[in-house]
Amino acid sequence: MIFIVREVVQIKLNTVSINEKEQIFLDGIEIKNIKEYRLEHSASLNEPAKLAITLYVNVGKETCPLIDMGRK
Repeated sequence: MIFIVREVVQIKLNTVSINEKEQIFLDGIEIKNIKEYRLEHSASLNEPAKLAITLYVNVGKETCPLIDMGRK
């Protein structure tokens, strides 16, 4: 037997703006290091848009003193 449960969840949508230089702002804050983006839907439609972004980032490694103590 398969049960499908659908829950309606309301989320707060962020406001995105893209200027003439194709800089992207999320709630007024610029998103840096964007490699490419794809925006589905436009501002003229009465439904939320979908924004897919590719970013270049550095991935840091957090260290834990307790783990590092065991490596001596």
